[in-house]
Amino acid sequence: LRCPKIGHVLYLEVQDGLRGPTCVFPGKQIGWGLDDNNGKEEEYVDLVTVPAVQGRILRFPGSAMHGVPRPADRWLLSDKEERALRKEEKEEIMDELDNSDDNDDSDSEGWIDGDMEACEDEDDDIERSVLLFNTWHDDEPPPRGVNGDYATGALPDGIMLDEEGTEDNADEVVTDISLEQDAQRLAEWEEDYGVDAKAIRCNPRSDWKSLTLNQVNYDGDIDEDTEVEEVRVNLMGKQCRRVYPRKSARLYDPTLNLLEALEEETKVSHFRLLN
Repeated sequence: LRCPKIGHVLYLEVQDGLRGPTCVFPGKQIGWGLDDNNGKEEEYVDLVTVPAVQGRILRFPGSAMHGVPRPADRWLLSDKEERALRKEEKEEIMDELDNSDDNDDSDSEGWIDGDMEACEDEDDDIERSVLLFNTWHDDEPPPRGVNGDYATGALPDGIMLDEEGTEDNADEVVTDISLEQDAQRLAEWEEDYGVDAKAIRCNPRSDWKSLTLNQVNYDGDIDEDTEVEEVRVNLMGKQCRRVYPRKSARLYDPTLNLLEALEEETKVSHFRLLN
């Protein structure tokens, strides 16, 4: 597995009252994995909770495991509550698929009646809009399957050429289509965001403010009688991707303050969870 140098989350728009923190495990690199201590897991796992705040940008090691629990307290649900939530989510997905299949009022362009209007109103339904981007090491190959720049002339996979494109002039047709697409895209961007995207440029670097982590520590001695809160971190992907035999990792919070951090509006917190 190859990972970027730095991962970024830019929070563009966050609905009032919405809690969707990004949770980063800086010590868990590439996969959840096991350490080299005779196959035993480490005693502690570091967790940083970053509330979604409009205009905030989060930077973290590109190989660090990270995620967004939804709802914010999901990792603190009991096994029974998690099963009920998964069932509810599955039913919602099936209902959406059924509604899509039942609606056969499509027009000649393949749009379903109301879809165009739904797309136009999409911005009104935004709850948590973020821009995710990565930066890669200069001395390593770029990520696979990604064009270096939209203006290079390369077409995305799946683009079909018009029938007039023959083997003799296919390259010319590709170039013409690419240039036309670029010109149209740039015109739309200029109309929406101004020349050189002035309307959406970030504030000067001098105006940025770095945040100090709120250290949440357990001051007492930890033993078998210490009260803890179980934290179930759901892991994505197959075993070879998550580098872990189970689909979730069980951690324990001796501070009993993780829920407060997950529902925090702005404050960034650092926890050391028991493994």
